[in-house]
Amino acid sequence: MKFIVVGGKGESNISELNAFHAALADAGIAHLNLVGVSSILPSNAKEIKNKKILTKIKPGTIVHCVISKASSTKRSLVLAGLAYGLAKKHGLIIEGSKILSKENQKLEKEFKKELTEKFKECASISNIEVKKINFKIEKLKIKKKYGCAVVILLFL
Repeated sequence: MKFIVVGGKGESNISELNAFHAALADAGIAHLNLVGVSSILPSNAKEIKNKKILTKIKPGTIVHCVISKASSTKRSLVLAGLAYGLAKKHGLIIEGSKILSKENQKLEKEFKKELTEKFKECASISNIEVKKINFKIEKLKIKKKYGCAVVILLFL
């Protein structure tokens, strides 16, 4: 099984839905039908880094994924992120999101720390040992009426 992790940001003066669609477009996946699944990576999963593979997927294709989404309104800072890693038995994907009223480097670092702590606890519950935790985080300071940041792991 292969997977890819993408992120995007979008804004709209019309609606939160349009901001989400813009974030999907920014991530290169607005042409796909996304179906959310729980947060387990198969042990044989292999990460693909080249986003060009996404252009080869036909529009309307149903793709299973794990989604982290943060949406809010003007002047907010939104953070969306995933922590993911593989072990012999299986791997994990942990989602997180945060909405801040202003930019704050300390709170942004705490967000990554929260993802790490969530990941470690889930690994302990699952009785697996992950050697390396990977992170993908998107942040957006919203200037329009609505904004959205997404990070999505797609199973290919």
